[in-house]
Amino acid sequence: MTASVQQLDDLHTEVCIALTEEIKKVHEDANGNKLRSAPMLNAAIKFLANNSIQATQDKPALKKLVDALPTFDDDIPFASTGAAH
Repeated sequence: MTASVQQLDDLHTEVCIALTEEIKKVHEDANGNKLRSAPMLNAAIKFLANNSIQATQDKPALKKLVDALPTFDDDIPFASTGAAH
């Protein structure tokens, strides 16, 4: 069975919404430190790259998208995946 264009479009939209919600979430580690999910941010970056979304100043629609992103002015760091930096 092949997915229809509408089904793929719906899935794409749901993934976009889920990633947006996840990168806005704040988590606490065992010590009570507030963190954001670095793996989810990486997934969102990969999603954008896979969909040929590039940040350029000559795309007014992109400015609208960027303006909708959270600012993270609260200085909450991203959680480490445990990998060497």
